[in-house]
Amino acid sequence: MSSIQFDSDFGPSNPHPTSLELHRTESMPYLGAAIPVGLIGAAVVAVFVFLLDTLAGHPLGTPNALGAALLRGESFTLSAPIRPELVFGYTLLHLAAFISIACAAVSAEYTLSRSGMPASSQFVVGILGILLSLQAIFAVLMMLLGIPFSGELGFERILVTNAIAAFSMGIAVYLRAQNRRERKSPTQIE
Repeated sequence: MSSIQFDSDFGPSNPHPTSLELHRTESMPYLGAAIPVGLIGAAVVAVFVFLLDTLAGHPLGTPNALGAALLRGESFTLSAPIRPELVFGYTLLHLAAFISIACAAVSAEYTLSRSGMPASSQFVVGILGILLSLQAIFAVLMMLLGIPFSGELGFERILVTNAIAAFSMGIAVYLRAQNRRERKSPTQIE
């Protein structure tokens, strides 16, 4: 009777997997872990930006202005009247962007773990990778929408916001990986 070892985070770890097992375990084993990581990053940014907007006297001004610019082609104005459909539409795009970046971050962590890179190095590389990805996406978005880097939004504000998100996401990925390493001793299924 053959026994199959089971790694609960990534499926069967049989030394001679079938093609179905390979497909199940190698295609995207990290997607389920990426969604919470992306949600953490998106939530941290949303709360931080909401606090900044509220202190500036225009709560929800940033997602409203970005929604107007991105979804309707209107000019970026933080003081515009709040339209819930624009805030909601931008929030959905915001979530999708963060979950996409989280997929890349979790995939990179999984790959780097398998290559033997130390966890501390993975943490630093992960945070830098997430931060650069967030900054690049936002810079392209600002250029496409014609929003100046020195305008109402401000490059420094975006950098600080994305750094906080990258650190939060990096911690989530690190803790997930640490938890997986602690459970690494596979259970036997016969």
